[in-house]
Amino acid sequence: MLIKNITLENIFLYENVNKFSFSTEENKNIILIIGENGFGKTSFINALKIGFHGITKDILKIGNKYISKHEFIKGNENFEGLITKNKHHAKIEIETDEFKIIREFNNDEKLTLIIENEQFFDLEAEEIIESYFPKSLNKFFFFDGEKIQELSNFENEEFKKMLESVLKLDIYDQTIQDLKNLLKKYIKKSLDENTLQKLNELENEKENLKQIIESLEKRYKLLKETLKEKQKEEKFFLNKSSKINKLEKELSKKKEEFEKLINEFKQIILYKLPFLLNPTLLEKIKVDIKNYDDLGINKDIIIRKKEEFLKRIKENHKEIEKIFDEVFLKEKKGFISSSNILPLLDFEKIDLNELLSKLSNLKFEIEEMEKSKASNTDLFEEIYNIQKEIFQLENDIKNLENDLFNSKEKLIKIEKEIKQISKIEFKNRLIQEKINTVNDSINVLKEIKLSLKSKKRPRLQKLINEKFQKLKKDNFKIKEIALIDEFDIYLINENNEKLSVLSASSGQKQIIATSLIWGVSEYLGKHIPMVIDTPLGRLDIENQILILKEFYPNASKQVIMLPTPSELRAEEFELLNKHISDRYCLTPTLPKVKKCEQQNS
Repeated sequence: MLIKNITLENIFLYENVNKFSFSTEENKNIILIIGENGFGKTSFINALKIGFHGITKDILKIGNKYISKHEFIKGNENFEGLITKNKHHAKIEIETDEFKIIREFNNDEKLTLIIENEQFFDLEAEEIIESYFPKSLNKFFFFDGEKIQELSNFENEEFKKMLESVLKLDIYDQTIQDLKNLLKKYIKKSLDENTLQKLNELENEKENLKQIIESLEKRYKLLKETLKEKQKEEKFFLNKSSKINKLEKELSKKKEEFEKLINEFKQIILYKLPFLLNPTLLEKIKVDIKNYDDLGINKDIIIRKKEEFLKRIKENHKEIEKIFDEVFLKEKKGFISSSNILPLLDFEKIDLNELLSKLSNLKFEIEEMEKSKASNTDLFEEIYNIQKEIFQLENDIKNLENDLFNSKEKLIKIEKEIKQISKIEFKNRLIQEKINTVNDSINVLKEIKLSLKSKKRPRLQKLINEKFQKLKKDNFKIKEIALIDEFDIYLINENNEKLSVLSASSGQKQIIATSLIWGVSEYLGKHIPMVIDTPLGRLDIENQILILKEFYPNASKQVIMLPTPSELRAEEFELLNKHISDRYCLTPTLPKVKKCEQQNS
């Protein structure tokens, strides 16, 4: 399926009639629609989604709220609406090489499908379009390059349903659901009014509980992911804090060393420097010291001390030794030996320049370390705040686990009650046989689906991995992507260890998601057009080159890319030149759409 023409009339930003005509040259599969953010790229993608599949539930979600279909078409106080402001009628027309879709909007929506001059309308037309392009595959073919890694949230049920749709297994689920509805109808026919009322109440309660559990599980998953990120953050800052502690120890050591050198410097300045400046005086003092065995205190002081000593002996009955100590040693003055003085006058090892250099270097090191320490003053407060958040998250997760457990227990109890009601003795034997037949059919369909899933899964996995090998960088140490059992996705490393996709970085997730999209596209073999906003996303240059060289020229027979002019100016885009068939530019004023003649403009 190749799109030949798209006409948007009064749709979102596309006021009046805006027409895109695409050539379908072989080997030129890429179409560029270039525009700054806010010029209508998102409107273009949404218009295509609505053109193919109508106003679906996900389209009706504006922000965090759902609005009615009427509000979506006409707008409300928060949303301008599908129909361009001040206009009363809008139209989306998509002409492919197989059919033509016309969707018109006034107060409601009208669909016309034309295949080989035969017209189909509304519900019948929807079913035919669904057979060409199932709406469950929208996310594989209409996506934003910046948000593509959201598709790699491989743990959610929506993703698994999408893959089942790719493998055409969703038809079994639909049939099983139809049979379950039929089963409920049969059971209800056999019940009295009171029991039927109770059954209806239980089923309503069951559905409410399922929604509560689904909401709790989403929140639980989000909290777990947030906790994981916070724990990574905590680890990073704790490592940083250990470096700060180490720095403080080194700083303390440097300060001690600096203090020691300062004291040494002071000593030199106070009593060594005069001798260094006057070598003659130094030599004379050395000779004088050698001529005396000891240097002591003045003789007059000795005589006065002697008198004090004798007087104390007469007046006191203390031991003579104690009195002697009190008189002669109370000022802790001792005799100085020349052997203690002479080493102090040995200046041969003194190098003032070296000492000053050491002091200067130490001072600089201390200042730098102080700066480094000062730059991390808020670090410990940050760690404290992160740990508080982690504690709160762990509490929230624990409470959520309790709520989930209680809700699931309640659900099990309700399901048992419903089952008990379903097992009553039926008045009508024929109804009982019908119920048994429907139950058998459900079980058979489940087994067929399981069998087909195990047979089809390996081929899809093989295709995904072929694409992954083409797109991954050498430093991405993952051997393959594993598609397991219920379509849980894991990464297998070089040691054959199974890793969660959550362990991959944002860029790596983008490569995984792109491999998945490419593999799915090839598996389907329908050549559904692919429409990509912001095609380079947030990839680094090496990954951008791989994507532009390998993926876009081969992803589908028709790839409509919506880059910004700045993206297009990247040198890497030159890799696509030979594959580009058409270029359109979006303008902020009317006419909204014009052909771009100049390459990469």
